[in-house]
Amino acid sequence: MSNPAPQLVQKLWNYCNILRDDGLSYGDYVEQLTFLLSLKMAELERRLIMVEELESVVAATSSAPPASANLFYRKHSQEN
Repeated sequence: MSNPAPQLVQKLWNYCNILRDDGLSYGDYVEQLTFLLSLKMAELERRLIMVEELESVVAATSSAPPASANLFYRKHSQEN
């Protein structure tokens, strides 16, 4: 799997350029980007919790390996 860091850095710089072009100061857009990153981290945490819950339900109700739930997480985490 490739390293997503360069893509993330490019997205952040794109957001910086948009916010700067809208007249926000450096401090203002750092604040906005921090907020956006916090929201993204919260979303990923929520998805991880959902996967863990799904794995426990699958493990408790069937003989399917819990690793099958990881396919759901990987598929949806790559969409963003």
